[in-house]
Amino acid sequence: MPHQGNAGEDGASFAGEIASPVLYGAMAGVLGRLLLDPPGAEMIDTLAAAGVLLQESPSSHADMVQGMSLLRSFAGTWHHGLAPLLVQDYTRLFVGLERTLAPPFESVYRSEEHLLFEKQTAEVRERYRRFGMTVPARNRIPDDHIGYELQFLAALCSCMDEAVESGEREKVRRCAAEARDFIGDHLSVWLPDFIRRVEEHAETVFYPGVVRLVSGVTAEIQRTAAALCESGGSA
Repeated sequence: MPHQGNAGEDGASFAGEIASPVLYGAMAGVLGRLLLDPPGAEMIDTLAAAGVLLQESPSSHADMVQGMSLLRSFAGTWHHGLAPLLVQDYTRLFVGLERTLAPPFESVYRSEEHLLFEKQTAEVRERYRRFGMTVPARNRIPDDHIGYELQFLAALCSCMDEAVESGEREKVRRCAAEARDFIGDHLSVWLPDFIRRVEEHAETVFYPGVVRLVSGVTAEIQRTAAALCESGGSA
């Protein structure tokens, strides 16, 4: 049986690798919220006040840099009069009146008939279930909504962090492997088409910035999760 060490030793050994998934997991959670519902003026104010929309990219990944640049541009012109435009943009892109311009559901891009609640929905629901996550509006909003997929990644990053704190290397490996594989099996497959549609149809720079940031964040989570798996759960 391999030596497990104590929590302090393991926490110290993981520290270098785990910092990135914790940061990017938090970002994935915020991005998920921004894509699940149209952000109100209060939420944009909160993000702006916290400096989230103005900070430099924490990574050199091209999509991360581009996404942060677009959001800084948006923040530089933000005022409450823009709030209705954001709601309008969200509705046009992700909800639709006559048609949805950028459907935020994996099955629309990957199923043969491009419909909702296809096998991809069931697949991600099962992966959520294995890690104790359920979506709050399961029968109304499909589980494969990009917002929920990002929140699942955020939960996996929290799982890694908790495992580091308790010195559970096997749990770190399990959560890291799931994050790596979930992105490879799901998000990375349909995200490029989703981004293309958002960029083609958006009327503000806010959502192109958000989806480029999603691309950068998922790439960094996948990269770091893969490194943790290869290192056997330690830095």
